[in-house]
Amino acid sequence: MTDTPVREQSPLPRGCAHVFLVVFVLCWTGTVLTADGKFGRVLYRQARAEGFPRAEGTITQSTVEQGESSRLNIAYSYEVNGQIYTGTRYWYGGVSNSSNWQRACDELPVGARVLVAYDPADPSDAVLRPGLFEPHTVLIWFFTPFNIVMLAGWLILARGERPAFGPHVFTVTPNGVRTRLPGLNRTGAFAGTLLGISFVGSFVWGCGCGFNPPLLLSGYGYLAAIAFAVWVAIRHVTPVLEVNQLERVVQIVTGRKPVVVPFEAVREIRILHEETLDSDAADGKDHKYHCELRHTNTNEDSWVRIATYNEPASAEGLAMWLRGEVGHPEQPKAK
Repeated sequence: MTDTPVREQSPLPRGCAHVFLVVFVLCWTGTVLTADGKFGRVLYRQARAEGFPRAEGTITQSTVEQGESSRLNIAYSYEVNGQIYTGTRYWYGGVSNSSNWQRACDELPVGARVLVAYDPADPSDAVLRPGLFEPHTVLIWFFTPFNIVMLAGWLILARGERPAFGPHVFTVTPNGVRTRLPGLNRTGAFAGTLLGISFVGSFVWGCGCGFNPPLLLSGYGYLAAIAFAVWVAIRHVTPVLEVNQLERVVQIVTGRKPVVVPFEAVREIRILHEETLDSDAADGKDHKYHCELRHTNTNEDSWVRIATYNEPASAEGLAMWLRGEVGHPEQPKAK
């Protein structure tokens, strides 16, 4: 394998755009982690309350406060070890709407007898509805896309600019060398699929079900979303180029059907420069550099596109390395 110190096109922008990306990722991370912390605490307290002892109580207040965001004003009295306590917590947290709050209010009229779950270590800490319910599963759907975007942002920042040829690209196989090509890998396919499903699902549960979908539907639906994302990732074809020195063949995997070309059938490896109009680019054009291989494996000339880069150095580096592997010493030139 020829170790050429060429640098690949990095997804990390430079200059002001780089600074903006860093600031955006930091602000996004701070916001998401703060929300994750609050939501995680709600889930923990709700699940923990499921094991609390119960005491009989009486509803003393039950109204729905309307406004920009409605809420349930609830109060109840209960007795623990001979001492009377007053609670005002329906649950530790969740999302709902005015119709759901009104339904809860109707189910809990003043004077109704209820079971109150209280913390034995602090009986004043009580809740009417312990455990995990529909609004909590909706929040899991809602927070998933934000966390995926956060992780993707840090991945881009961590990647930075790396050599196009190095340990992160090449893998030595028993018969030769395999190199990853530009394109989505299985992790990206999983994350992208789960992001899309959870983003759409959040609107479905929020707008279609008023943040109160059936627990089994939203809970098992989320597990099904994860399973589907795993299935997509397993079926996803990660672009790779493998040089098998033992069998003297090049295998190009960019789709469902790999292209296998014997060394002796390789006729040319070239760089094709493609320009398209792009008003956002500095020169008004978008530049793509395609590394392509011409072969006669099918008794006629055929071109195979191996990879596409945003800068010529990476495409030329790949072409020069491949030429050295298959025995074509001439240098590639962009056309």
